[in-house]
Amino acid sequence: MAEISVIIPTYNRVNFLSEAIKSILNQIYQDFEIIIIDDGSTDDTENVVAKINDKRIEYIKHQKNKGVAVALNTGIIASKGKYIFFLGDDDLTVPSTLEKLIQKIKQSDLKNLGGVYCWSLVINDEGKTLRIIDSKKKGYIFDEILKKQVFTNLLIKKEVFEKVGLYDENLLSNEDFDFYLRMAKKYQFDFVPEILMVIRSHSQTHLSIFTKRHMRDHADIIKKYSNSWRRQKFLFASLFPHKFYVQLSNFKNFFITQIKLLLNPKIKKEINLIKKTLTGEGIKI
Repeated sequence: MAEISVIIPTYNRVNFLSEAIKSILNQIYQDFEIIIIDDGSTDDTENVVAKINDKRIEYIKHQKNKGVAVALNTGIIASKGKYIFFLGDDDLTVPSTLEKLIQKIKQSDLKNLGGVYCWSLVINDEGKTLRIIDSKKKGYIFDEILKKQVFTNLLIKKEVFEKVGLYDENLLSNEDFDFYLRMAKKYQFDFVPEILMVIRSHSQTHLSIFTKRHMRDHADIIKKYSNSWRRQKFLFASLFPHKFYVQLSNFKNFFITQIKLLLNPKIKKEINLIKKTLTGEGIKI
């Protein structure tokens, strides 16, 4: 039985999916299973996955599109590992991702640890660096998660889902935000201070999904846990055209990232090494 279950929900992204799978198969740590949840794709996803010759891959297809939350839950229910790692179908891991995350989750000094995250590099369609997500928050970080994005990916103990529950299938968006808040109410978090994830931000797709509905859903989730000013902030932002809000947010993150790179050349070298490594594995970045 594999120690880590890597769950990849996907929907009509066959080209990116094959690279996401490749980045997992190229891991230094190899005790894993890959569960691909095809949420009703109409492209060539099934045939492409079938051509990948690895017995650790399990392919599950929904006959119709049911949404991300349902796809994630399907993967969790099918998983056999002690730990669960979710990977976006267009995102990438570096070769040492699973190795360093599982080392941390086993060696952390936190007594009520639920999951471990790492730092992430966000890139655009041309591979240009847009943002570095490098939080250093650990322990009980509910307030930090409520305020802003702390991480993109987690290695989670499977027992967490037994106590916290699965993803809320009534949510059309922000299902991960809601789950992380529920998890943070009961568990501590730790982190690996290295960039181990590459997150693709597709400008056109990103703008289409980050709608007023998305922003209002985010605000409603905040309302469930807090009546603070943060809900009012999101409601105020929803009054503006969502493309304007997204572009403003992207500009702010890009500006902050450029300052980081300027002040810390070591990070820039690390990013170049990551891109070189993935390119050397035949992954377009």
